[in-house]
Amino acid sequence: EENSLIKVSKKGEVICTVGNRDYKKTNDGVAYAAIAYINGYTGPVLVGEDENCIIYNYTYSTTKNVIAKGSFEYNGKTYYYTQSEGFMSGDRRGEAKDVYTCKNTTLLEAAKEIAALID
Repeated sequence: EENSLIKVSKKGEVICTVGNRDYKKTNDGVAYAAIAYINGYTGPVLVGEDENCIIYNYTYSTTKNVIAKGSFEYNGKTYYYTQSEGFMSGDRRGEAKDVYTCKNTTLLEAAKEIAALID
């Protein structure tokens, strides 16, 4: 079975773990996530139709929220996507098991790849 997108909807839910870092949902509401490797770093990209619902957080000395980077249109809908902040150094694409890994290695293209997989 092909690794699939992660669908998360609950505040505090763990989206995925890369290295020893857990990425968690900040707010309630639906978002879709996959792993991406961008500029030498690996982490989650979240995509959704509500920019408040894609915010995630991670803890490194303090807990930081990662917010929307921008938006794009796909199939007549507007999708928001997160910035690549709090990613782990190196190519760790194999570490997050059962999670879809983006083939694209730029943030916007990875986000569009995720949107294309949302049912």
